[in-house]
This record gives sequence, C-alpha cells and structure tokens, in this order.
Amino acid sequence: MKTKHMLKHRTIVYSLFIIITLILTPMGNVGYAEDQMDVPFKDTIYTNIHDSIITKGVVHQKFDVFDKDGWLRGDILTIDLKDENIHTDLLHTPKLTQGKTPSQLAREAGAIAAVNGDFFDIHFGTRAPQGYVIKDGQIVKTSQTKPFAIGVNKDNLGNMLNFALNARIIDVSRPNLMPIPLNGINEYILNPGQTMIYTSVWGKASRNRLVKGSSLFAEIVVKNNVVVDILKNNLFKGNIPDDTYILLGRDNGAKRLLDNIKKGDILKVDYRTNIPLDNISYALSGDEWLVQNGKPNSFPSSTGQARHPRTAVGFNKEGNRMYLVVVDGRQKDSRGMSYDEIAQFMTRLGAFTALNFDSGGSSQMVARPEGKEDIEVINSPSDGRERAVPNGIGIFTKSTPGNLTGFNIETPDKNVLLGLTRTFKAHPYDENHNPINIDKEIIWSVSNDLGIFEKPGLFKATNSGKGEVNASLDDKSTPSSIRVLGKPVNIYPSTPSINFNTEKTGTFEIYGRDANGYSTIIEPRDIKIEYDANLIDIKPQGNSFVVNKRAGDGNGLIEISVSDLKTYVGYSMGLKQEVVEKFEDPSKWKFTRYPNTVGGQLSFIDSPNRSGKALRLDYDFTKTKVTRAAYAMYNPGPLKLPQGTKKIGMWAFGDGGNGHWLRGVAKDGSGKNHNIDFANKVDWKGWKYVEADLSKLSQPISLERVYIVATNPESLNSGYIILDDLTASIPRVIELPEEEEKKHSIVIDKDNMPEGGVKFLIVDNLDLDPSLEKSQALEYIEQRLNDKDKLKPELVIFTGRLCKLEEGMSYTHECIKEVLGDTKYHLSDSEAFNYQGTMFISLDMKTGSWRTTDATQWKMVQNALNAAKDNKEIKNVVVINEMYDNITDDKEYKLMQKTLTKFMEKSNRPAVFINTDKRFDIDIKDGIRYIKAGDNTPVFIIDNTSDEWLKIIR
Repeated sequence: MKTKHMLKHRTIVYSLFIIITLILTPMGNVGYAEDQMDVPFKDTIYTNIHDSIITKGVVHQKFDVFDKDGWLRGDILTIDLKDENIHTDLLHTPKLTQGKTPSQLAREAGAIAAVNGDFFDIHFGTRAPQGYVIKDGQIVKTSQTKPFAIGVNKDNLGNMLNFALNARIIDVSRPNLMPIPLNGINEYILNPGQTMIYTSVWGKASRNRLVKGSSLFAEIVVKNNVVVDILKNNLFKGNIPDDTYILLGRDNGAKRLLDNIKKGDILKVDYRTNIPLDNISYALSGDEWLVQNGKPNSFPSSTGQARHPRTAVGFNKEGNRMYLVVVDGRQKDSRGMSYDEIAQFMTRLGAFTALNFDSGGSSQMVARPEGKEDIEVINSPSDGRERAVPNGIGIFTKSTPGNLTGFNIETPDKNVLLGLTRTFKAHPYDENHNPINIDKEIIWSVSNDLGIFEKPGLFKATNSGKGEVNASLDDKSTPSSIRVLGKPVNIYPSTPSINFNTEKTGTFEIYGRDANGYSTIIEPRDIKIEYDANLIDIKPQGNSFVVNKRAGDGNGLIEISVSDLKTYVGYSMGLKQEVVEKFEDPSKWKFTRYPNTVGGQLSFIDSPNRSGKALRLDYDFTKTKVTRAAYAMYNPGPLKLPQGTKKIGMWAFGDGGNGHWLRGVAKDGSGKNHNIDFANKVDWKGWKYVEADLSKLSQPISLERVYIVATNPESLNSGYIILDDLTASIPRVIELPEEEEKKHSIVIDKDNMPEGGVKFLIVDNLDLDPSLEKSQALEYIEQRLNDKDKLKPELVIFTGRLCKLEEGMSYTHECIKEVLGDTKYHLSDSEAFNYQGTMFISLDMKTGSWRTTDATQWKMVQNALNAAKDNKEIKNVVVINEMYDNITDDKEYKLMQKTLTKFMEKSNRPAVFINTDKRFDIDIKDGIRYIKAGDNTPVFIIDNTSDEWLKIIR
C-alpha cells in the first residue's frame, strides 16, 4: 500500500562526463508544495541517494557518489522554516568552554536532529567557540576574528549576518569619568591593550594563556554591578557566579582599568551592534562565507583546494528554507570537499547564502529516524566517534502525537536464507512522521507464499523468491521488500579470530551463502555454538555474538553450526613479539626537524649494555618556544609492519629526563596517518621498554617516523634519546581446520571438451622484447601460449602490455600471426567487442583501481552492458580484468560486482568476471562467477547449449 508521504530509495549509475542533476520526486505534504529539491552532482559514475522524512518539514538525504576523483559521502537536511510543525534553535553547552557531543546536546534539548556548529579554541586550550553566539536577542559571545554568522529571526527566516560591536564600560557612580572601551564578550583571544568582559557562561577554563607574556594584566570582579575586587597580575579562579562578571585587561587595557575603577564603583555595560538583536532568535558563526547572493565564493589555492570533512549551513533566497550539510572526509570511501567544492555544492543545492561551520573531526550530524524515539549519528565522523563541541543547530518538532499513519520497518537484512529466520520491527509514526505509541499488536504478513511469521515480527523462510512483508494495524499498512535466497551451502564468520591481549571482549557475526553466491547475515537464533566455557563466555547481542575472556590463558576454537554446516572462529590470549628493526643500518634512517630552528642529528652507536648498534637521536630545543620536534624518519619509508600488528614497542634509553613526549606516526590500511604515543614523558635514565597501541588502526600498518616533541614553551633544553630493537606485537597464529578443497563443475579436462562452443584463450602481458631474433620471439610466444594453441582456440585475447617498446608493435604482430596462423586474436585494451554472441569487456586495473588507471572505463562498461541488454543476439558477457597488484579500492570493486549482478538480473543474461591473477580460483557472488585465471592460463569454452554456459579446460 502506498502512503501519501512515501519516499523512494534510488540507485543510479551514470556515465562519466555527463553533468547530472537529480530531480527528486515532490514529497507530498512535507512542506514543498511548489518546488522540487535538487541534489547536485557533476560527472558521476555512480550516485546513490536515500531519502527519508525526519518529521513533516524536514527531509534527510544520504548520498554516496563515485566519480573520477573517488568516493564522496554525505548527508543533507532540508528544513522548511515555514512549516508550523518545526522550529530550529541554537544548541549549546551550559558553559562556553564545555564540550558535549551533538547527540548529547540534542538529547538534552529535545531536538530531533542536529549538526555541529562553530569552530572552537584548541590553541589556547579554552575550547570556547571562536565566533559570535547569540540567543534570544542576547549576546552570549562576540568575536573580533569571525564576524560572519548565520541567523534565524523570530519570523523563522534565515540569513547571513556580519556583526560589528561597539561596547564600553560606564562608571555610574562617577559619571565624569570617560567610558572605558570594551573589545568583546567572552572571547578566547585578548590582544595587548584590550579589555574583555567574561560572564558566568564562560565556565572553568583558565584565562592564564590569554594574558601570557604580559607584564601587566588585571581583572575587575563585579557582583550585581558593584566592583567587589580588583586583581592586579592575578586572575579570578573557578566558575564565575551568575550575579558576577569580570573585566579583564591586558597591558594598556589593564592600566585603564586600574587607573579608573575602584572597589565599590557601580558599573554599567553598554553595547550596541550594527545589526538590531531584538528580532534574532539565534545566530552562530563559522569561518568562511561560502555563498553570497546565490554565487559561490572562490578561495585561494592555499586554503581552497584541501579536501576535508565539511559542515555547512545555507538558506534559499527567501530565507524560508535551510540546508544543513555534512560531508564525510579523511576516509577511504569519502574524500571530503574543499572550500571551493562545498561552496559550489551549496549553490547547486539551492543556497542563496551559506556559511562553513567547524569541519574535520567536528563534522557530525545526528537525527531521529522516522518512527523512532531516539536520535542516532547518521554520518561517519572522521575520528571514528563523536567529538565534543561547544554548540550546534538543533531541529525541533512542535506537534503533539497524532494518529497512526504508517510504519518504519527495520530488519537486519532484507535477504534471508531458505529455512532460516529474519527479525522485523515496526516503528509506528503519525501524520507528521513523528513516533507514536500504540497498544495494539501489529499484524505481520508476507506475499507470494515465501514463509510464515512464527510470532509477531519473526519470519521463517519456506520458499525462495521475492515479495513483500507487510506490517498492518487497523486500516494502515506499510510494505517492505524481502527476498528469500536459496538454502545455505556454506557459512563464514565476520572475523577468523579474536585476540584478548588487545581487547577485553570480542564480537563476531555469522553469514551464509547460497549456491548462487547470494549471502546474508544469519541471526543468532539459527546458530549453534560450542566452546570451552572454562576459557571464554559467549552471549548473543543483537545480530552478533559477544565473546568475553574468563580466567587463564590459552588458545582455542569456537565451533559454529547452522544445520549441517560448520565454521570456526579462533581465539588467543597472548601476543608474540617480532623485532622489525634493529637500528643497524644508518642508510635506513634520516633526521628531520620542526621548525627549522630546532637542532639535532642521528647517529648510530654501540648500544649501551646491549648487543649491536642503536640509534641515537640528539635534539636542541633551546632556540624557540613554539612546539618543537626532532624526527627519526624511516628512509625510504614507511616501514611495513607485520600483518595484524597490535602494538609497536622499542627499548628507549633516557638521558635523565627533560620530560618530553616520545611519539611516532603510523599509517593505516587506508593511507591515513595517526600519531601514536610511546611515552608521555621521557623522565628516566637508562633503558626502558615503551610501547604504542595500534589495535584501533586498520591493517596493514606501517611506521613512518619516531620523534621527540616539546610542547611546553618554557622547556628550553637539549638532550638525546637512544632507541633499539623496534618490536611488533602480533596475535599468535591460530590453526583453523582446513576447508575441503572446492570442486568446480565448470572445470573439465581436454578429454571431456564439448564438440561445439567458442574456445578462447587469454594471454596476459606478453611484453615481447622486439630486440629478439625472430626464432627467439616465436619461441617466447609459444612458451607464453603454454601449448594451449594445440587445443585450437578460435580466439586469443591479449591483455596488458603487448610489447616492451611502442616501436616494436609491428614486429610483435608479425610474430603473433606467424605463431597463431588463422586463429583470430584481439588486443584487448580497455574496450568491448562482440564475438559470436558474447560481449567481451576488457578492463585495465594496473593501479589497483579502474578509476585511477582510466576512469573512462566505467563509461565503456555501462555502454557495453546496455548494448548487451538491448541486443537479442548477445547471449552472455565476459569481463576480463588485467590485474597487476592488489585491489586498492574495495568499494569500487564491489560496485563492479553490483553492476554485473544488476545487469544479469534485469537482462536475464549470464556474465562472468575473469581476473588475470597469478593464483587460480573460482568463486561465485550474487549470481556472477569470479575466476582468477592463474599463471597457467586455461582455455575457456562458451557453450550456450548447456546450463553451464562457460567451461574451463585445465
């Protein structure tokens, strides 16, 4: 049953070099009666957009885009400020210098969605927001450096504001005195000669660093407008009471305070802004004005081109529509945006004006899914978790619970294996898409006789096929798609092993796969587990199993069974150590520093009281007070650590203790750098083993550098540290039961070759040396054919590089023709061609990614698959992929798999994917066979008269 507000989930695959603007279907009565929402993307290979309603007037769009620059993922909240169901407001901590996560801010305020807000001070350590904060017409904080702010007035219209402050202190008790100029309110920067006011909302953060370096500073403590204390070269400690404010002056600013104000004086704070505050509901600063008058601003290359996670807020020309955007970044599957890109994106989205909020690890969006009571983090923060921030923007619903309108149906996976169960949960919502409570039991049903509901929300699959699950109550019903796969033929865990030396607990899920390679998660109720209860304890939690260590040490296996299928998860309690660098070779390490005024050197010395050599790192931190570092860089780096490394340690010889920080830089599997800590303070003399935790980093891991760093500006000294035996701690190997060797029905020997069909052979990277004599060249080609030409293939496909030199191509063709005779051959170079009813598609992945090798290959694939679908003479598709090394973009590879499966299911034509890999293997995933051809390249036979249309002679 379709409902009035139903939204669609759309996945679109596009060719490159076509400008795409996706026009979304108007969503009925959700606040967009006349115009449509555009989600702007350009030149995409693939675009996936999922639309949902948070509440009436608030639409969430999650996008996942793939283009020539890689992956980009983000979230958009579009808010109809005219809608009486909602309002937006400032979210903030009780004290400016506090921090809370967006989830905490939203929950405490009762918001149903939120994004992070302004940048905050890290340099001085106050954590105060950097820009303007205005709430209900009152200034909470000003800013001398960031006057731009977005504001929403009491008529619920948004705009960009550019504030200027004129403030002064008037001594009411002595009216003849000249007013004292006031430079700002609750700011984290106090320049020489300035005066600032701090109120009770400031918090506990110390103001010491605001006056650092000044010979004169003063604080005037004012309670109920009366001066109660004057502090010269001293600061008020702790929280400022609600009835108190403090005037802080520095240098000449302090002198003015001390010369003019006395205890007992009655003071008045007088301030004005260039923009009337009476009608402002809230205002909040960011850093860069992205869009002005409907046009994106341009930014200098020094700042505008760097891509990072982004948070941005914008309004349409009328100010009655707000756009809140969070773009994920610093992640393998989302690159982030530059200032230029986010400005252009906001413009295409419809923003007439837009501002950049705090970004990077602070970029976060939370929202309450339709029908649910609680909010969730809906983006992917680059820190891997929520970051505490001082403020944000919240979205609130005003409506009271209404009548049942529909259900948001949740399930672990819309696929389920035949004979197993699947849980469904229905979250009821009203006409405003807000959650409601119902006291009646929901009725569950399924179409096409796919199975039965054994109890409410618990489905058991009895027949394969596609259909719909329905949640119904009274006259309201909501469908959700379901697919019952075949019977499971194998099961496998999400992780092969758990190590208890780095984690107190471990988790795993179990997946199953049917004969056609379609897989899905298996819920714990369908699983039987056996384990040694003396060593570990296992309990189901949601769709996972949680493993807890009991007492003692040891290794073992967890046996997992689903019907008559078995798999195993190993566990170990201990790490083994492996020395990865003995510091014996001076050529492997080089010295660098920051800044250039830092002195130091590397030297290789006889290891004190240890055997062999050791690395000595000398440093001189006496020339500057800024953060200083002396580095030992692996050369050429980085140093690859053993697979599975959980910790990296070394012996460090201290010189008695300057108390500096011993750190390193490790690179994770996605290429992201992480600072790691060996010791917070080097305060010992002699040898000590120090260790850094790497357990949270994705594999494989490498080490770029080890360094000593001084952050205390007063710690001006020189010294040294000696390093020896860099050691990786890795999990102990757990021997898992060997799997039975796979038997593949499509692999045959030459004695069982079918009489008909098209035989073809793939030759990978012939790479002929044109300087060879003719006889040598012919012999080389014969060797590469490996006698397969005696099987008389009709077609030989050459992939990769044919000849070492471009000028030798003509000679290479001549030699190939002499060897092959009348046999046809094809030079497959990222192209598609039809041969006797088979669409051959050749791809090149020499960089580990089709995109980075040549992004136009994706356009070629789409065109070829469309041609195969529309041409009745095409019976099947063969994709040949030239593999040079490992896959560098797993998500792109999975996109290709989805593309082929979608083609097969919609065209009803089979396809196969052949990798020119060195190791022979055959797998099947989602209906498509994936073949690794191996070194001894087989001959393939296409036989359209057989159910097994492709065979391999091996």
